Amino acid sequence: MPGKEITIVGAGLSGLTAATVLAREGYEVTVLDKEERWGGRPEFRPDGAGSPFDFEAIKSYTGIDISPACKPMDRMIFRVFGRAIEIPHSESSQTFLVERGPRSTSIDTLLYETALEAGAQFEWGRVIKSSADVAELPEGSIIATGLEVMSFEAMGIPYVPFWGWFAKGLVDEERTLSWAYVDDFTVDYAFTTVINGAAFALLFQRTKPITTEGKEKYERFVREDGLELTGWRDLIGGAAPHRSLSNPVLFKNNMIVIGTAAGVMEPMMNFGMLGAIISGKIGATAVTDKAKAYEEFRRLTSFFKPSLFVKRLHDRMPLAVRRSLWSGAASMMARSSPQMQNRGWSFVPGFKDF
Repeated sequence: MPGKEITIVGAGLSGLTAATVLAREGYEVTVLDKEERWGGRPEFRPDGAGSPFDFEAIKSYTGIDISPACKPMDRMIFRVFGRAIEIPHSESSQTFLVERGPRSTSIDTLLYETALEAGAQFEWGRVIKSSADVAELPEGSIIATGLEVMSFEAMGIPYVPFWGWFAKGLVDEERTLSWAYVDDFTVDYAFTTVINGAAFALLFQRTKPITTEGKEKYERFVREDGLELTGWRDLIGGAAPHRSLSNPVLFKNNMIVIGTAAGVMEPMMNFGMLGAIISGKIGATAVTDKAKAYEEFRRLTSFFKPSLFVKRLHDRMPLAVRRSLWSGAASMMARSSPQMQNRGWSFVPGFKDF
């Protein structure tokens, strides 16, 4: 179909969503990815991640039903400076866990198979690591390369370096479990998940590396919570789009930018999966209607500036103040009704906005 070819770089949540939408509209879609298959970095997968999702709203906006890949949490624990607070979860809660990676139970596989069914084509092992590589792409290509530092630098998008310490493993556990940790080992947080029998633990921090003492403390917390994970290692080469108030960008270097690189990862808590899916649809819209796409992108990222301001203020607070704030927040979540919790996710890009 001459004149209706489109190239998408990145087979993550945003790239796969854009590929599905455009292929269904009759475009000849080619998705390039640096890995040898869908699902992201193989050393990092499978892993579990949480997000609020309104399935009906997502399906109405994107045309894709992600609910088969999402699971409600059987148990969620918030550990704030050593104090464990259980967050009640009910059927009416809109907070879910998903598995990331190439397994059949992952959200990546669901979106990949949906894109294939729509007619998208894939080319694996295609690395975009420099501005020269970007210049060789067809004008109007869609860039959806996630947390990759090389892509931020190739596109000239400012970023904050991202360090992590993680472990994973398969466990004999049928429940879907989640722990979140706020402590002195990071100005961000850590989390541990179990979904579809896959356990994953990640301590991360932006701006500066994690100390050895911090890594050891987090490992101890994970063991105390009943998971014996081995093979702990550093996460190398991560980038977060939180350097500048102007980080959110839809158009750059004659390209369309979506997903994490576009700045749809919320700065304070780093929620980004929902924003990635929504921005995938926005990126597809930008192929034919830039003005409409830009207005929808502005709506998607409307909370970015206040959230980044709150994050910067938070990181400068004395430890005692942060401890008090987080303890109060966790206690309030434990007492809140599911309806109040759902309303509390309004700061997450894409939730209740589309």
